[in-house]
Amino acid sequence: MNFPDILAKKVRPELNHIYTEPPKWTSTGLDCGWYCREHALHLYALASIMRRPAEICLGDYILRSPNNDTFHSVGDESGHAWCRIEDCELVDVSMTVKYIYPDIQNVDLVYKNRPDLAKQFTIESHANMPDDQFMKLANSNSRLIAYNERERLSPAPSELLSNPFEFLHRPPPGSPTFLEIFGADVFYAITYHCFRLITEEIRPLYLHRDPTSTVHQIMKYNPNAKDVIEHLLLQGQEGYSV
Repeated sequence: MNFPDILAKKVRPELNHIYTEPPKWTSTGLDCGWYCREHALHLYALASIMRRPAEICLGDYILRSPNNDTFHSVGDESGHAWCRIEDCELVDVSMTVKYIYPDIQNVDLVYKNRPDLAKQFTIESHANMPDDQFMKLANSNSRLIAYNERERLSPAPSELLSNPFEFLHRPPPGSPTFLEIFGADVFYAITYHCFRLITEEIRPLYLHRDPTSTVHQIMKYNPNAKDVIEHLLLQGQEGYSV
């Protein structure tokens, strides 16, 4: 199984189960419930463990389906996050349409080099396009997922996993963070769990556990995730490839 298919079949469903929520309106507009930065954090760290050169990309998206509302992040200071991995400039494991367009078959994965994984959507990627020009894409008569990259980040993976809120948005005041709920190494544990889904014959948890118990189980099964990931990052995965 190649890397895009592995992400689509093994990694994305587990991450979506943990992080994705139904959309809700906030003071800054519609929150699609994708937790795109959390998805990008794990994908970037996972790619780094597997010795696949990666960067985190920040920018905006447009999600368009004819005869339905168009959704976008233009003007929202939170923007959107995805990854660039090896020769693929666009890999987004957070994008899902299951709540927004429930009558349309969901995408398996947004992976620019594999348009077949996005089902009936056309995928476009741009860089530093002016907002007004980018928003013209919303007038398309096709089902479209478009991205407009503004910035790339290449943090040290171990620093990102140890200090995730240097990159992630913090929850509203009074709400606990993931670290406070599940423990300081939770982002290491989820990343390592995804790595094990790829490299071992372990069962995914999304089929039979709710999101909270999924994370608790991941923490239970991966108590040494930080040490293992730091070792993998130092040593690399000699001879391992997918």
